[in-house]
Order: sequence, then structure tokens, then C-alpha cells
Amino acid sequence: MDFREAVKEFQVSYDDTIINRIISQLSLNFVPYELTEPEQMIAYMVKSQIRPYLEKAKKIRKGTKNRWYRFLELIYGDNYSEHGYIGLNRMYNLNLSRENKYLLPERVREMLHEDLLADLDEEIGFWNTLHEKEDKLREKLFQEALHCWAIPALEYAIYRVDSDLPEQQMVSHINLAFLTKYIELRTKSKRLSRKKVDGHWIYFKEKDDPKDIRK
Repeated sequence: MDFREAVKEFQVSYDDTIINRIISQLSLNFVPYELTEPEQMIAYMVKSQIRPYLEKAKKIRKGTKNRWYRFLELIYGDNYSEHGYIGLNRMYNLNLSRENKYLLPERVREMLHEDLLADLDEEIGFWNTLHEKEDKLREKLFQEALHCWAIPALEYAIYRVDSDLPEQQMVSHINLAFLTKYIELRTKSKRLSRKKVDGHWIYFKEKDDPKDIRK
């Protein structure tokens, strides 16, 4: 089924093929001007609404800012001065990162002083544990946003779009209806209001002063 046919199938029989196609695109990193498929254009809108909510996962890092900067300097070096510490990655031709859990090769471990190695192991263990907690919370927030707000908003928008419109207009109408419904569902479920401050929309509890609660 092409995009239009999949939309019509949903409208007639609630076949969720089109919903699943859009959701399957959420894991991709999009460059806006390279989007060519309708499902990608809609998925980009969905991601743009879910992404700010995931920032709440960063609360796991609270109180660790200075420690994190020191750890980054240890791994990547000090770029603030010409003769600063160059970092483990450059010193030993490594690629330590969050993705590979900062795993030190045995050849490097054998070259490091035992006190430095002990400190490194402690820091790496601390940050790997914290990253794991943050990733789990981020996934929990993603699933909440996806199933409580995004999918219902997609269903609402796709069910109501005129499937005889040109494809690009269909996408525009779906995205607008999705955005409206997503905001409505989120604000209702969290008992929030929304207000534009300095050109940006922020969410706040109605009895509180408006502040950005995404952080």
C-alpha cells in the first residue's frame, strides 16, 4: 500500500499499517530538507513533540555537573590552553565514549599508574551506571509520550484528513491536527497549561508561575 491507500485503510477499517510505518521512522535521525516520504515528514513532527519531554531524563544528572566536566577533560582533554592536558583519547589513540562504555583496552590499562587506573575505574563505573539509569528513564518517558499522546493524536489526525487531497497537503493537515491533539492530550493528562514566553512554548501547572518544566 502506498501512503494514500494506507490512510484510507485506516479510515475505513482502522488498519494500523500507516501508524506503524510512521512509528518505525522515529528511531531515524532526520535532516529536514532531505525528507522525501510522507511517513518521514509526519514522523519528524512526532519526534519534535516527544523530544522535549525526554529532557526530563537529565534530572538523573542533578548535582554532577562539575564532576562530569572533570571526567570529560580526562577523556577528551583540556582545550582551554595551548599546552593543556590532551586527554586519554588523543594520548593513547582511543575512542572512549558513552556508546562503548569508556572501555579501556588492556594495553592502556597496563601502561597507567595503579592510582590513576583505580580513579579511572571508579569514574567510569559511576558514569556508566548513571548513563544506564538515564537511558532507562528516557525510554520510559518515550513510551509514555508515544502511547499516551502521540499514537492517539496520530489516529485522530489520520482519521480526519481528506484522503483525496494532494499528498503534500495531506501531510500538512495531518501534522497540524496531530500537533493540536498532542498538545491537548499532554496538557490534560498532566493538568498543565501552555504559554508562549520569549517566542517559545512552555508548559506549567495552572496554579504555578509559568516556567519551563521540561528541564
